[in-house]
Amino acid sequence: MSHTIGRRLPGGRRLAAAAFVAALALAAGPALAGPAAAVPSTAPTAAAGTQSPVDALMRAAEVHYADAHWNWTAWNDSTPVAFGGDQPNYQCAEFVARSLAAAGLIPGLGPNDPQTDYFTYHAPNGEVYDLLLISDLPQYHNLYDYLQDSGIGVDLGDHPELAQPGDIVVTYAGPGGTKSHTGLVVSAQTSTSEPLVDVWA
Repeated sequence: MSHTIGRRLPGGRRLAAAAFVAALALAAGPALAGPAAAVPSTAPTAAAGTQSPVDALMRAAEVHYADAHWNWTAWNDSTPVAFGGDQPNYQCAEFVARSLAAAGLIPGLGPNDPQTDYFTYHAPNGEVYDLLLISDLPQYHNLYDYLQDSGIGVDLGDHPELAQPGDIVVTYAGPGGTKSHTGLVVSAQTSTSEPLVDVWA
């Protein structure tokens, strides 16, 4: 099972939306100060197609980054991996996080910053997040936690039809149905096709 989070997901290959069951829709932007903010109630509407010009620009920046980096060997190595090959030095959560950073959605981080800055990201809300991680590990706040806590994401559940470019897909195929993979929606569903997702191998 998967969830879509209103924003994008990373990927070493492109898949149809059938690869996910649910989505997290991104809201207008991160809550930049104070404790974890409540997720705005307008995010599902934004994911369904009503976007501000700023949101549209941020989503375009995410998609542009994702489309340009989806098959890289590492975040700083543009050598393409073989089709279907593993990307042990550039995994899914990092790909998505760097796409978000390219759009200015992770304050203080840029898409070319070192992995250590993503591993121990100190957010404006005072929490430390491992943005290289999507799996649930009790000792870490992962990428999904950052999306929820910052107010950037709203979980759309099993509704891929609501996913828009820039939304993030989270797959729940880990032990006990836990989070296991993530990717970025690069094209929305149409009457003749499912959403297209960039995902890392």
